[in-house]
Amino acid sequence: MQGLIWPDLSEEQMRRLRLYESAFGYALHDLTLLVDGRRHKAHGYLPPRDQNPGRGVWSLEVWEQAHLAPAIDAAQEVLTLDPLPDPATLRQMWPMIEARAWARQRAARRTRTARDFDITPAAPASGRFFRFQGFDVSHALFDGTLSPVLRREVFVGVDAALLLPYDPQRDRVLLL
Repeated sequence: MQGLIWPDLSEEQMRRLRLYESAFGYALHDLTLLVDGRRHKAHGYLPPRDQNPGRGVWSLEVWEQAHLAPAIDAAQEVLTLDPLPDPATLRQMWPMIEARAWARQRAARRTRTARDFDITPAAPASGRFFRFQGFDVSHALFDGTLSPVLRREVFVGVDAALLLPYDPQRDRVLLL
């Protein structure tokens, strides 16, 4: 089996790792690893003994292809939370965190087309259950130039459909 050994993690790194792992019932254990024929003492998070792995043969390669990118994305969101929640709160927050991660991964795979606007994240997302993200936005003006940068905030959800009805004869938009 392959893996990484991370020596000398800071207390803050350990605090965030402990939060992430304990929210799912994983506990820190003393381990002895065999690396290139030599034994190394280490600590590692292991799942609860009564955790049911499910049916069938589990494959790291299959899991990585289907789940690694959203898992990393979700973990990155968790590790940027400030203040950090307690493990029970994180467990309650997890379904929305995971849904946002999968939505971001799906969005990243979409084909991009030429745009007449520019969006740049302005600050880390905030919020506990729902997330709010600050953005700097500029858009094309009727004369073809770009607008000044506008600071905006959005509610970060999951996949959704948006319909913005526009009546070109009256030059009106219907807001729902």
